[in-house]
Amino acid sequence: MSMKTTIVFMTLLLATCAFQCDNSSIPDESAYCTDTAWLQTIIKNAQQNTSKAEVIRYRYNDQAVYYINTCIDCADGMAQVYTCSGEVVCQFGGIAGLNTCPDFNDTATDKKVVWSN
Repeated sequence: MSMKTTIVFMTLLLATCAFQCDNSSIPDESAYCTDTAWLQTIIKNAQQNTSKAEVIRYRYNDQAVYYINTCIDCADGMAQVYTCSGEVVCQFGGIAGLNTCPDFNDTATDKKVVWSN
């Protein structure tokens, strides 16, 4: 194989990987929730920031929920728990130190990190 052919091949391989990696970074959660466009939007926005972020799926109050923290280690960062429809059910942290679901850590089960950076 010539050097030019090798370079073209490697370029195509890297480009393909870049597109696949980018698309796979948005999780498919359709097995748990029917409409996760709101979740995909949050993840896309978090990918644009330099702050560490994570999305964790749990089972809480007999439903799938998403614990989303878009600013891990931020002094006054806020984490929120959303239902499958994108409704906020819990809030943690912030400047006021909120904890609107004091039972969350004790009762949420089936923890699964679905996205982090």
